[in-house]
Amino acid sequence: MKITKSKLKQIIKEELRRVLKESAYDRFALGAGSNMAAMSKARDQTLADERAQRPQYTPQQASEVYELHWEEAVREIINPRYDEEYDDYNPQNKDPEARSNVTYALNHLQILLRKNSSPSTQEIIEAIDDGWDESSYEFQYQQEREYEDEDY
Repeated sequence: MKITKSKLKQIIKEELRRVLKESAYDRFALGAGSNMAAMSKARDQTLADERAQRPQYTPQQASEVYELHWEEAVREIINPRYDEEYDDYNPQNKDPEARSNVTYALNHLQILLRKNSSPSTQEIIEAIDDGWDESSYEFQYQQEREYEDEDY
């Protein structure tokens, strides 16, 4: 098979374009990859710095953590309209429902603090909320059982 001079030039040009395009793409990808790695490293360092600045807690300090954050958690999660809505989550309240809410929140905070001794405020509030959710189910279940026991 014979190839004309012009056809050979055309093939060479196409190959050169393809190789140059791939080379440019590879350089871009490598550059982007190294930039991504640098950005990831910077993000990790920022998170580590933030974590280092947070207070360190032990699971035994869960009640202190609750005292510091329960009102903020109520504002963020419950969005109360009245001051009385805080009462169900107040650690000083001796009402059975409030005691249940606080107890379950403390359990969830202890679990969090076993896993992470310097949690963010958001992680703390989420643990408190998880405790309150569990408490509401358990408290309702206990109330229903007591009501059923009274019927018999």
